[in-house]
Amino acid sequence: MTSISMLQDAYCQNHKKLKDFYRAIDAEELPIEKGVRLNQDDLIRRTVIMELMCQFQLSVADLEAKYHLGFDLDFNDYFAQELPKLDALEADGLIKRWGDGIEVTPIGRLLIRNIASMFDTYLIPESNKRFSKSL
Repeated sequence: MTSISMLQDAYCQNHKKLKDFYRAIDAEELPIEKGVRLNQDDLIRRTVIMELMCQFQLSVADLEAKYHLGFDLDFNDYFAQELPKLDALEADGLIKRWGDGIEVTPIGRLLIRNIASMFDTYLIPESNKRFSKSL
């Protein structure tokens, strides 16, 4: 029943219960239960995650140009905490890195959620997860 919509700088979620959904529709209101506005960091990270998950590659130059990272802060500085985590993924043959990007290998595509999660600052600790697991 529920759905989550991605807008330019926001996410919104429909009511989870059918009665609440129809109540909002009958009142000529949008059936939205909650919404979240994204900050600049959220937008940058969403782009990285979406590029990796949908295109299986990320161009650092394109990301830096889109968000003007190269002027004050480059990709390597911005993601300084995340990049060391990619070493193990690369050693396992799941990704390839070069000066201008990251490419997910064919075998890495099977674990794309795990790869993309390296850039997600909102992940809940393993013991509190309430969503599907990738493995």
